[in-house]
Amino acid sequence: MRPFVDSPLLSAFCLTEPGAGSDNLSMTSYIQKRDDGKYVLNGSKCFITNASYASQFTVFCKVGKPSSQLLACVVIPSIPISLDNTAPIVGVREIQLSGGGKIIIGKPEDKLGQRLSNTAAVTFEDVIIDPSQIIGDRRLGFKYIIDVLDFARPMIAAIGVGVAKKAYDLTLSFAKERTLFGQRLCDIPIARDMLVQMWKKVELSELALLKSAIKIQENAPDKGIYSSLAKNVAAEAALFCSNEGLHLHGGYGFMNEYEISKLVRDVHIIDIYEGTREVQNMIIGRELV
Repeated sequence: MRPFVDSPLLSAFCLTEPGAGSDNLSMTSYIQKRDDGKYVLNGSKCFITNASYASQFTVFCKVGKPSSQLLACVVIPSIPISLDNTAPIVGVREIQLSGGGKIIIGKPEDKLGQRLSNTAAVTFEDVIIDPSQIIGDRRLGFKYIIDVLDFARPMIAAIGVGVAKKAYDLTLSFAKERTLFGQRLCDIPIARDMLVQMWKKVELSELALLKSAIKIQENAPDKGIYSSLAKNVAAEAALFCSNEGLHLHGGYGFMNEYEISKLVRDVHIIDIYEGTREVQNMIIGRELV
């Protein structure tokens, strides 16, 4: 971790593939063992955060062949890219690895929201993997995915809570200043009721997040279900508060100069990455019964 903190450097977590989003076992990236004991990695990943600037790639892949049911997790060091005085990367980046093979990073994606977060596709071509680059047991990659996502989902929930709070704060401030029909917008019963609903969703999502964090800290056996709960509740709160907040802003909310419009663009991915709401409900339902 120290090189990444000192420089600073970025790493990329490579899980999603064009044909394998929620269904991780459908991935086709794979490592195949050579006669000398090393492995060769081939495959493509998509929607990878920090890909264009990554100095290290953590990659989940099949073992032996694309149709295998066994998954591995490998770490691939790349050419370090310091973020100090680095010009924006706008095109394809190709990295020839000293150990053999290459990594091709696609053009940064042009996204609806979260535009300051770099996202790109990554292709691994004949990348040589030393056994020391395999994390843990090369057959337990799927378990590692579950463990990682149990920890990651509360972090996404925290983003959701933050967006919901910001949307509520912006809307409350606007409603106190905006005058309609001779009174403040916040004094009109239907508008005040919406503000109450927004506040309740903010508070309940934060409580779900805190409980999830405690479960993670205690390494409780049921931490996974509370991670999914926090992620879903926070995403719902963020979507609700952003959309309804823009609505209470009226036409002003549709203007880019008002921050609520940016929150509406940014918020939708919170309900998707690290597992869609439907996947979280599947996890919760499985754990309940």
